[in-house]
Amino acid sequence: RARIVAAADEARRRIERNLHDGTQQRLVSLGLDLQAARTNIPADQQQTHLALERIGREIEAVLEDVRELSRGLHPGLLDKLVSGGAQAIEIFGARQHVDYANRKQHVRELADWFRTSGVPLHSVHAPLYSDYEWGRTGSPPINIASTDRAARIEAMDEIKRAIELAEQIPFRFLIQHIGLPNESYNERKFEAAMTSVEHLRAFAKPLGVRVLLENIPNDLSTPDRLIEFIRTTHFDDVGVCFDTGHANMTSDVPQTFESLK
Repeated sequence: RARIVAAADEARRRIERNLHDGTQQRLVSLGLDLQAARTNIPADQQQTHLALERIGREIEAVLEDVRELSRGLHPGLLDKLVSGGAQAIEIFGARQHVDYANRKQHVRELADWFRTSGVPLHSVHAPLYSDYEWGRTGSPPINIASTDRAARIEAMDEIKRAIELAEQIPFRFLIQHIGLPNESYNERKFEAAMTSVEHLRAFAKPLGVRVLLENIPNDLSTPDRLIEFIRTTHFDDVGVCFDTGHANMTSDVPQTFESLK
């Protein structure tokens, strides 16, 4: 089994190198050649310019797909993290990074790595989009504070799919945002978020997962709001994930940390 796993990892690393050093570089070169060709076409040949412009956009789209494929999480990358000193792992719940809905292949492959490596999956960051393109195809961002009930249910369903990773890869914490970046505060949004977190914590608890609310730069997730949220709901099993980068963007880091301790 160890030889099979090693062979699979080596094959994946070879594909990753080929995508990065071969296919990706060829696409970049092709795009540059196309730009050079366009400069030699007379300005009055509008149809030709439009056709080449369309081809250029297609090359960019394919190039981005290749970049995404070469960035996906896999055992070889996890090995590099451990060799660099990582003692526990947090996975970001982005489908293009970890296809948490693909439980028969991608999740199983990662589960095998965690099981054999002895390195724990510490936490999973809840997804921010439900598609594989980070919202570039028009998919709305996931927002558990949405006042639109249907949108909120869809958001919770997607987050639950990520939580279900714990059935194959046990982890302790789900890192969850309330609202979107720079979102304003109102009571309806706050109450919608309370309802969402209540559902998520009930879903996560049997799987051994605890929900942690992260401070992000918006009016719903300031330190005072997070404290108010937890005290109002009496969710004694819901905690806070302190993000120093976000705190630095909005206030004084030591002061914010003290208020959330």
